[in-house]
Amino acid sequence: MELKLFQNKSSENTINKDLTLITTKNINLKQSTNLYQTFLVFKNDGITDYSKVNYAKMLNKYYFVSHETLQNNSLIRLELKEDVLETYKNDILNSSADIIEKSTPNNVRNIKTSKEVETFKLKSGVVLPKTQSVIMVTVASEGDK
Repeated sequence: MELKLFQNKSSENTINKDLTLITTKNINLKQSTNLYQTFLVFKNDGITDYSKVNYAKMLNKYYFVSHETLQNNSLIRLELKEDVLETYKNDILNSSADIIEKSTPNNVRNIKTSKEVETFKLKSGVVLPKTQSVIMVTVASEGDK
């Protein structure tokens, strides 16, 4: 599998980050791992400048990266934590929503909220593959209740 290591010059809460490719490595995961937050250990090749690496792409997911040197500079441990904004940017950018009010720093009015949760099942003839996730969100305005 391919692991691309980058230097990210953008802030963490940015979509379409400014990335500079530092190196590409072919890797094999030796055990099952949590792909949301994981770590990788490499032999230090002496060529890659890991001090510049702060971002990665693996398995079509993007990750924030921190690193540390182990055992007299012979090993490098990379800590990866998924960047969900960049990983799901196409879904985010292609979604639609109605903006009904713009917030301002001095907007201190109280908005009615409810802790009521309503759960029900809908049966459909559509069967989703197990490799796909669906998140459904509904929002009701005060007049819809």
